[in-house]
Amino acid sequence: MAIAKILNYEYDSELDALYIKNRDYDSPKATSLTDNIMLDLTEKEEVVGLEIINISHSLNTSVQNLEKY
Repeated sequence: MAIAKILNYEYDSELDALYIKNRDYDSPKATSLTDNIMLDLTEKEEVVGLEIINISHSLNTSVQNLEKY
């Protein structure tokens, strides 16, 4: 059975970056998955955040559309 978690997100229109975090963590270690996707990890390699750069391009939409949310 899956447990639902509330995820927090922020969108930065100047950087066209979406940051999603599932919990606060003081000093996450950033790991690059691709040129546009970074994972934030704890010391135990648990995912605490995800950042996607150029998200409007990835979603095939405009920055203005993303700013609405």
